[in-house]
Amino acid sequence: MTVAAMVAVSGPIVDRLPSGDALADADIETPDDRVLDRVGRRYLPPPPPLAEPVCLRDPGDECLLWTVADPSLRGAHVVLAGDRAVALPRPGQDLVAYRLADGEVAWTGPGDAPWVRQQLVTGDLLLTVDADGLSARSLTDGGERWRRADLNLPPQFDLHTARQVDDVLLLAGLVHDPERRIGYGNGEPSDEVTLEQSEAMLVALDAATGEDTWRAATVGPASIATDGTAVHLAADGRLTALAPDGSIRWAVEGIDPAIGGGVWVTGRYVNLWRGDGSGEQLHRLADGRPLGFGGMVLDSDGDDTLLEVWAGPSGPSDLEGHGPAYLLLDAEDREVWRTPADRSRCTTAARFETDTVRVFTCEQDELVLDRADGSLLDRTSTTDTRSSMPWRATTPGDRGAPHDRVGPFALHPERPDAADSAYVLIDTRDGGEVVRFPPEAFPLMREQHGPWTADLGGIAVIQHRGGLTAIALPPDVATAPRPFRRVAPAML
Repeated sequence: MTVAAMVAVSGPIVDRLPSGDALADADIETPDDRVLDRVGRRYLPPPPPLAEPVCLRDPGDECLLWTVADPSLRGAHVVLAGDRAVALPRPGQDLVAYRLADGEVAWTGPGDAPWVRQQLVTGDLLLTVDADGLSARSLTDGGERWRRADLNLPPQFDLHTARQVDDVLLLAGLVHDPERRIGYGNGEPSDEVTLEQSEAMLVALDAATGEDTWRAATVGPASIATDGTAVHLAADGRLTALAPDGSIRWAVEGIDPAIGGGVWVTGRYVNLWRGDGSGEQLHRLADGRPLGFGGMVLDSDGDDTLLEVWAGPSGPSDLEGHGPAYLLLDAEDREVWRTPADRSRCTTAARFETDTVRVFTCEQDELVLDRADGSLLDRTSTTDTRSSMPWRATTPGDRGAPHDRVGPFALHPERPDAADSAYVLIDTRDGGEVVRFPPEAFPLMREQHGPWTADLGGIAVIQHRGGLTAIALPPDVATAPRPFRRVAPAML
């Protein structure tokens, strides 16, 4: 190795290398690959998960009404029941009911069963499907009213709807029988893959005692409206509606029972679907009259109903070549307006406001329609550049999709690819950040006029890792100033 001499020139010491000479140290010429690999893999450790909610907009914690901090709530199943939120933190642990007004514990009760498959709330009852059958608890004090171990509810039972109407408890669900299996392989009967067979169940019980009141044979899943009307496909394939006492309210032409299918009630409408996937049909809940098209109820305020339909009211060819449409019907099921929708997009939710309707798509676009005529007032894409927040680039299916709308707010992951990411509550009106929540955050929902909502009477409750937090929702956001702009063309 050639090293230049160190000389002193007028005080300072200067390093000098002869011109054209280079360092020839063998250790420098042959770097250690293991060292370089360690350097290449070096990264900053992620920040620790957020432990408690943080208010970002108001000074202090003014945007947080209350917080319940309890690590056992992580992964707990929480159901809303009137003015309570009832949680079963872990199998075998106690039931806990929290008051929505202040988050204080209203009552606790023994969980009893080693595991719980399902919990549903209806009327003043908390229904629990566990290893011992079906039990009903009072939502007032948590005491067990009755238990049915003889209801033929195996672990494979799915109770998807429960309604209490006066002294009648109506249940609809599916019983999966692991002993009855059909084999399939490459589309042909085979022993390679076996699928469990299911039987639909529609039964009415005495709400006070749990004793049977009546049962109905049904082809495919049944559904129960909020007023207790039970709609199902009878054994002869007719679409049939039963009153809570089991009497027939109406029966209309349905489908061939050999094809099979099922029904689902949302608000004032019944969606009848065919088991062979060949189509759907909407019917009026009041009398069973078909509307002439298939579709999905997006929102209802008790008067107006917004639907996304895939065929027009005049028949399947009415919208041919134009894709689906948003259709607004009034309380008498009359068309108010119809606006073509982009066939390349799917819709996940909608929300009525005083003068507008907000529609949310799978692509995380937000459309603002004029409630009077359906015209497009505004469109906002969550992939725009209004904010540098990572949630504006999330893909459909990530947490932060439109089903996590909370009034005028939207809940999104701060780091979509991180399991311990905090969640940020965004004000969709101005893009401002309102609250940061710990990981695994989502809003508790309740049914209202058919669709589900996170608005619990002016507040929303967010479940997150380690607890529950209530936030205040602003009054009707339609009264807030917003610079609308007309967008062309009319096609959304």
